[in-house]
Amino acid sequence: QAELEARDYPGAYHRVAYRKPDGTPLYVETTRPELVVSAVALIAHPDDERYAGLFGTTVTSPVFGVEIPVLAHPAAEPDKGAGIAMCCTFGDLTDVIWWRELRLPTRSVITRAGRVQAEVPAWVADAKGDRGTEVFEEMAGKTVHSAREVVVEALRASGDLDGEPQKTQRK
Repeated sequence: QAELEARDYPGAYHRVAYRKPDGTPLYVETTRPELVVSAVALIAHPDDERYAGLFGTTVTSPVFGVEIPVLAHPAAEPDKGAGIAMCCTFGDLTDVIWWRELRLPTRSVITRAGRVQAEVPAWVADAKGDRGTEVFEEMAGKTVHSAREVVVEALRASGDLDGEPQKTQRK
């Protein structure tokens, strides 16, 4: 279920590397690294020259190895984080808007009980990531907070976490 109500609470930005087709990193800053598994697109503002050459291409998610598109949308905020957002089907209200308007696939992994589902999703099982299934199995059944810890450690181990998480107030 998406976070529909904006409220401030402490969090941390995690600088996470997705991989371009040539293997070079494309960094995204997210407060929800546990949702990397359910990312359906990376989205930047259509006028953001940093990402203009990537629109219409794909990148590969860290750890899970899922190929996702890089898209443009006017609601993306160039001055927030790295200026490119990780869109998860039901992360927050903006994700839901992008999902609907850009006709993105549905990738939900958090159950109504607030825990990660038990079954490894097909998009992870079928991906080219070498540890995706293993990491998902470690996340399965855990709370969002505990799943975040599993993913952050996997990102560290893979070299896809750039630096340490930076404290912030999440909105």
